[in-house]
Amino acid sequence: MKKALLFASTTLFFFGNLTAQNAIPNPGFESWTSQGSYDDCAGWGTIDQPVSSACFCKGTAVKTAVAGEFHGGLLAMKLKTLSVFGQTAPGIAATGIINQTTQAVDGGVAYNLRPDSIVGWYRYTPSGTDTGSVEITLSRWSGTARNVVAHAKFIQNASVASYVRFSQPLTYSLTGTPDTMVIILLSSSTTAAQVNSTMFVDDLGLIFNSTAGISPYNNSNSLISVYPNPGNGNVTVSSNTGKNINELKVTDMLGQTVYEVKPNTEITSLQLGNAGVYFITVTSGKETNTKKVIVN
Repeated sequence: MKKALLFASTTLFFFGNLTAQNAIPNPGFESWTSQGSYDDCAGWGTIDQPVSSACFCKGTAVKTAVAGEFHGGLLAMKLKTLSVFGQTAPGIAATGIINQTTQAVDGGVAYNLRPDSIVGWYRYTPSGTDTGSVEITLSRWSGTARNVVAHAKFIQNASVASYVRFSQPLTYSLTGTPDTMVIILLSSSTTAAQVNSTMFVDDLGLIFNSTAGISPYNNSNSLISVYPNPGNGNVTVSSNTGKNINELKVTDMLGQTVYEVKPNTEITSLQLGNAGVYFITVTSGKETNTKKVIVN
């Protein structure tokens, strides 16, 4: 049972031949089918058992009795880490079939576009130092092996009582198009999962800011300018639309927030101290844009 319930999200297995459909299945988690002792979320694989670590927000529990546990529509995905037969089992859902023997995700969603980032809404209540996550991997079959085209992982380790929007940029390692997409949701994404960590996820989406379709960080037609880039850490962020920057958030390669501010100005400056790669996400009005910044 331990092997069946403990899952490593970095271990993925995919089918090689898929026809692209280019959409996240059931992104608002509004479509469910009753299987008697549990509910099946259309397009998403879970550990489907009555005592499963993947718990679902469905029906009156979400609509009325547990107000606030969905963001849009009437339903959401709820994931809770449980103790099952003496073992700690993270809540997990994925766009594929969770193989309890190999601890991997079989299959995936056919996909052949190059989005800039994955976005969505979440709530999280961790136990101890636990972390929840939303992870996306785009890959393609070369004929002999499956290669990762792009990857992103949003990680949350703090308690968030009401729904908050996240936006996590994809990092591309290959040019060209993928053929498969896998998204994995986890209530505990660390090796030391903690019982009762609970994560709600709703209204997932993919953002396309680049018109070129090759680099997800093309500077043309962008909401903002970031300079110097690369630089020494003294960064200026400037709006290209004449509108104020309402919110600014900086995350590192692990998805951890390192800086967050609401400047409400057209130009703002910040200091990124350590060398590395960062992602600056700004919101201006109803528009959101993310840029990659390299600090030498």
